[in-house]
Amino acid sequence: MKRALNTIFIVCLCIFGFTNNGKAEDVCPGKSESECTTFQYCVYSAGTCKSCGSKEYRDTTKTPYECASCTNGPTDKEGKACGTEGAACQYPGDNGDNPNCKWTMTCPIKTGEEFPHGQWAPDESSITYNGTGEPPSCTYTNTHNITCDVVEGNPCESYRLAQGGTECVPVALQCFNGTTWGMQFYPNYEVCYLRADQCKSDEELRTIVSCGDTHYGVCIKSQIPCTQSDKAATLTSVCQEQGATLSDNATLISGTLSYDYSGCKCTKTITPEHAPSGSGTYSCNFLSDGSKIDGSTCTTTVSQCNAGFCIVDNSTQTPSCVEVPSGYYKTDSLNTGCVKCPTGASSNAGNTMTTMKDACYYTSATQFRDSSGSFSIPASNIKIKWN
Repeated sequence: MKRALNTIFIVCLCIFGFTNNGKAEDVCPGKSESECTTFQYCVYSAGTCKSCGSKEYRDTTKTPYECASCTNGPTDKEGKACGTEGAACQYPGDNGDNPNCKWTMTCPIKTGEEFPHGQWAPDESSITYNGTGEPPSCTYTNTHNITCDVVEGNPCESYRLAQGGTECVPVALQCFNGTTWGMQFYPNYEVCYLRADQCKSDEELRTIVSCGDTHYGVCIKSQIPCTQSDKAATLTSVCQEQGATLSDNATLISGTLSYDYSGCKCTKTITPEHAPSGSGTYSCNFLSDGSKIDGSTCTTTVSQCNAGFCIVDNSTQTPSCVEVPSGYYKTDSLNTGCVKCPTGASSNAGNTMTTMKDACYYTSATQFRDSSGSFSIPASNIKIKWN
């Protein structure tokens, strides 16, 4: 009989000592301040020990402890969470005295300090805990969910996903080309691009990448010797086939990285048929693409004619040294041009004289006039020369 009474007493204690959600609400009133906080759901406020409500939990981060509203998720400072019935439970792991603590949490997008220069969306937008076993956590393994910050039209302030990594890295990096600092851009990090103000006085900038109003590219010479151009080997070979030498400059084509090679020239010593009695050069320019010689540009330039020979007209495409005509002379034995004697005077063809008084003379066919009238030289074999 005694054992039966004891059993009845224990059952009654369970019925009246706990509520249907497992919280010992009736043990808090009447407790002293020192006793109050030893019970999980009790707080001491305004001289009274009381229990937290069905939609509250005890916030132990406050001094003294306070009752705080449940938010149905692991959001409080200590990692405590509230279930659908408002019971306080440990997150993750321990459910305390409430086996029915459940929650659903929206997984946040990592950004800011947690994920600099971009954002990383979770594998699943939300996770749910059914109150049993180890609570799940938000996972971030899918790199396709990563979006890096991009500033349209400004790669200098944009970011990209690191190759095989899980972080956003700069699209543009500072570089040093041996003389000055520039910028290199993904994916051509091996090229160090410069600004226009970093080009030399004989160079122009060819823009490759623009960061807003700041342009980066390659500094390229406005003109370059044909022998130093990227087609030097081809041009030289063509000239050598003609027995000539490559010379002059290629000119940069506006707005491009390419050169116009029409200024490049093959030049050789003049052939005998062009100047049999002198010397000079025969030259031809290339087509603009440098592929071959442009035949319409070939010209002969006579640099000197032997004594007794000269060029009467050096404006022709193939001038030649000819015998000094009658009525002409040369001012130098080796120069190219002939000079005409004064009106009425003549000279011997092929003469090698270098002054007018030695080369030119008047004959009996020439009439003279003075204050007394006009007269002619009396004898045909008499010549009047200058002193």
